[in-house]
Amino acid sequence: GSRVAVDKGRKSTMARPSEIVVSTSISDHSTVFAHDIRTGAQLAAYKASPGRPNQACVLGSDYLVAADLRKPLLHIWSWDRENTLSRSITSARLASVCASPDGIFLYGGTEEGEMLAWEVSTGSLVRKWNAHYSAVSKLSVSGSGSWILSVSKDGLVRVWDSSVVLNAAFQADEAVSPSCTWKAHSLAVCDISVTNGPFPRALTVSLDRTCKLWCISTGELLSSVSFPTALSSCCLDELERFAFLGSSDGRIFRLDLRESAVRAPGSDEAEDNAFPAHTATVSHLALSADADLLISGSEDGSIAVWDILSFQAVRKITAHNAALRSLSVVLRPRGMALLSSGARANAFAPLPVLARPGEVIPGEMLHATATQTPELLLLLHVDDTWNAWFSSA
Repeated sequence: GSRVAVDKGRKSTMARPSEIVVSTSISDHSTVFAHDIRTGAQLAAYKASPGRPNQACVLGSDYLVAADLRKPLLHIWSWDRENTLSRSITSARLASVCASPDGIFLYGGTEEGEMLAWEVSTGSLVRKWNAHYSAVSKLSVSGSGSWILSVSKDGLVRVWDSSVVLNAAFQADEAVSPSCTWKAHSLAVCDISVTNGPFPRALTVSLDRTCKLWCISTGELLSSVSFPTALSSCCLDELERFAFLGSSDGRIFRLDLRESAVRAPGSDEAEDNAFPAHTATVSHLALSADADLLISGSEDGSIAVWDILSFQAVRKITAHNAALRSLSVVLRPRGMALLSSGARANAFAPLPVLARPGEVIPGEMLHATATQTPELLLLLHVDDTWNAWFSSA
């Protein structure tokens, strides 16, 4: 057999994943920024002009979506180009957006408390239903895509079964009943964090100064912990050991979940596990893939990267000059390499315009109908090349 030389004096280490933080704000910059979380370097600035990006989310591995701050509009980009790939008009202004883990479905929550679900590949509106009594402030999907969770200013947290929401046997405007409704918060719910795994849990925080840990499959309240100030954001590590909670006074609290179910921390203990992070409300929190870095965003417009063990800020990102509207940490997309190299643009196929209620084929689409052109049977992306197979005309 072949011989393999091994250097016993050299320690083998695994390379850290390359990750980016994607953020938007309410400033006049019509831009979604992407920064490297390890270096703080700006990698891209996705333009929404004309428009003002609000809540943003990653759609699959190739696309970025943002709801407009002022208009019933969705902006869509591919990672390999900074200009908008397409825009879709929605039935109402969206307060929140979220995609299924596989990028097949896109969910939106409106200022009026409605929720919408689209099939991305066709642009068809699968479902529109009344979900809350007030604006849907945040949406999240479990790692398997089985559960859709929504929180609102009405103080409710609702869990939706995606198999019911996406069931083609129902009409698009047919009512949907939640699998469960959590009413334990007494004031507006500001954020939710959902873990992956076969038995996912959800952490919610509210202006009522409490955070609550839930079992999604059973709907059981596992723990409720009170804090000395209103809570505005949260995130969980994947092992469900610690929760990080952002507050309205600019501090971040660390909560040990292995103890919180037994007792609630007193004010002294809460102070010992808190550190000043920003000069205004901590509106967003996210963890790196290896959970050694915590990324926080604030209404003061700043983004900070923190070392988990020392609570020390390792870098600041100052791309925004106004309150942040969204912040997420994702693995660096492959399309961004094409953007930085300038080797090739438009490597990703455009997505269909998303339909509004009552539309079967979106009227804004510039594509010809199936009676005028051959039907697309298969589209594959292999080695940076799109391969298409059509039926005979």
